[in-house]
Amino acid sequence: MKNGILKIVGKQITGLYVTETPSDAKPARTHVFLAFSDDTYYEFWATSESPGAMGVRSDLDEGGMKEIKDDARGMEVILEWDTAMTG
Repeated sequence: MKNGILKIVGKQITGLYVTETPSDAKPARTHVFLAFSDDTYYEFWATSESPGAMGVRSDLDEGGMKEIKDDARGMEVILEWDTAMTG
């Protein structure tokens, strides 16, 4: 098991960003990014090749929603929620 997922326990989520790869990409991938109040974020993903399986980053990444959007450049945005947008 990758240890990064254990590091998200107890963190305050301040943003959620869900994307999908372009429809012509193989394999199709859905990504879920969680942004935290300490300016770190974490990513989960699933592919069409492995239904029911999930991939995770090996560690937290530094940054917030801007860095998440940079990571997700070229993907279709499905959902974006950010406490900075909602107050």
